[in-house]
Amino acid sequence: VRSLALKSAEAAKEVKTVITTSVEQTKRSLVLAEKSDEVLDGIVESVQKVNVLNQEIAETTREQAGGIQAIHSSMGSLGQQTQSFSAVAEETAATSEEMSAQARNLQGMVESMANEVMGRKAA
Repeated sequence: VRSLALKSAEAAKEVKTVITTSVEQTKRSLVLAEKSDEVLDGIVESVQKVNVLNQEIAETTREQAGGIQAIHSSMGSLGQQTQSFSAVAEETAATSEEMSAQARNLQGMVESMANEVMGRKAA
């Protein structure tokens, strides 16, 4: 009976040691779980911030694309207006040359007429 009591006491000590070790490991696991929870919360928060930033970048990109399209359209209009102005300038130059030729012709006619009028008065 005594031997059985000694074995029973040793077994109880071993069980106590296993339970104590198990409790300590459980406490460490709890601490690690709490730290993991904090880290995961931080990761979730960071992902949410990145998501907001990505949305802002996407919106800014859309706005910039619209601005670039407007600039492209304006440049096209400027090109067309420049071509129109160039055509008008060419037409104006041609008209100016024609008017100069007509003015020279009219000047010749006036001189001729003046010569005739002056020549008749002198006679």
